[in-house]
Amino acid sequence: MFPITVLTLVVIGCQLSPRQTREVPLPPGVDPEQVIDADDPAGSVTPLRPDELATVGKRIQAEQQKRFRERQAAGQAPPRKYNILACSGGAVYGAYSAGVLCGWTQSGLTPEQGGRPEFDVVTGISTGALVAPFAFLGTEFDPVLQSEYTSVRTEDIYTRQPLRRVLSESLVDATPFRQRLERRVTPDLIARIAAEHEKGRRLYIGTTNLDTKRIVLWDVGAIAKRGTPEAVQLVRDVILASASIPGFFPPVRIPVTIDGRRYEELHVDGSVTRSLFFRPPAAQPGSDVDPDELADSNLYVLVAGKINPAPDATRLRTLPIALSSTSLLLYSLTRGDLYRMYTYCLLTGMNLRVSAIPDEQEVPAKSTEFDPVEMCKLFKAGFESGRKGDVPGGGEKLDATAWRDLPPGLKEGEKQGARTGLNLTVRPKTTVTGTRGPEASKGDITPPTPLIK
Repeated sequence: MFPITVLTLVVIGCQLSPRQTREVPLPPGVDPEQVIDADDPAGSVTPLRPDELATVGKRIQAEQQKRFRERQAAGQAPPRKYNILACSGGAVYGAYSAGVLCGWTQSGLTPEQGGRPEFDVVTGISTGALVAPFAFLGTEFDPVLQSEYTSVRTEDIYTRQPLRRVLSESLVDATPFRQRLERRVTPDLIARIAAEHEKGRRLYIGTTNLDTKRIVLWDVGAIAKRGTPEAVQLVRDVILASASIPGFFPPVRIPVTIDGRRYEELHVDGSVTRSLFFRPPAAQPGSDVDPDELADSNLYVLVAGKINPAPDATRLRTLPIALSSTSLLLYSLTRGDLYRMYTYCLLTGMNLRVSAIPDEQEVPAKSTEFDPVEMCKLFKAGFESGRKGDVPGGGEKLDATAWRDLPPGLKEGEKQGARTGLNLTVRPKTTVTGTRGPEASKGDITPPTPLIK
């Protein structure tokens, strides 16, 4: 969830109005969800009530339990429980996601107790495309995740271009990032991904085809199976493209052949079209699992950012207004994808677990500036939340862990409803369960004990 900077550069020439300062139109210390209609406070509720959705979910679960009992009576084996991980974009905020995974490993819990499982499917977009391969290959690669998200500096990812390049294809040169991927995404790593693919596990990365305006989902394991230098390079290109903010980074050129004719596709950040996605697991190589077989499986979602944007006074100038609106579109895209996943979980009986940066956690102002000090703070916050594990059963038991089991807006204290006029009031702040992690660390920026030996 980062700003697509170049989308609003065309309006710089319109910045002729005098600078105006504004304050946030909220009383100090008040969340937007606390502001309700004073004339009709009872009407200030969301029309999408969690208890109504839960009622639908209970009906579906009852049907699933009925099928389960029938299966048992027929002497059939119970369906396998799958674990799926979806990683979102968020640039430097991916340090929190990496911290959650590494902390989860250190929980000391077994998967049955809520410890970190082996994921049957892992998907990634943008910075999630960097997290996904190492999460897919397992806890052995936690030291790599920690290193990539606590020690990297801006110059390790890109170099700035002279002003004359503003009107070219990108604002920065991504050569350092490409070189870093060549050192990390090695032929040996690709071979290991291929071996896991043969077992039926799946790794997918999403990019955006800039010309067709469509998301492209890449089956990384199937590519890795080819075992050629070209396959290794394609995986690197896909990861680079998925993390290439359009206009900020240059698009990645990928040659394809359609019915014998060669074309050149331009691929950029997958977050332009989807913030999150997931695919069903494979029952066996070459076939997907029937949705009816997914009951009680787990869908874990790592959001590299906050799911509730912090209020901030918008300057009354063209560029700040356009940038603020673009940022809100990206927040909305993430929230929409979370609702899509929640609906799928309701229909299949899967357990949804969402982890995002807590509202109160301090984050870097710029998601494209890689400062090890700031990234260590985020990594440590994620680590401390992640090592508390998952809680079987969910609900209020998820308090103080990294996870929540409902999308944003459905928990108590997150409701925001209709207004009948301009007379507003503030309701007391309630504790929103399962949404907030530990208090942000103010002075201690030391990361957990390095995992790299």
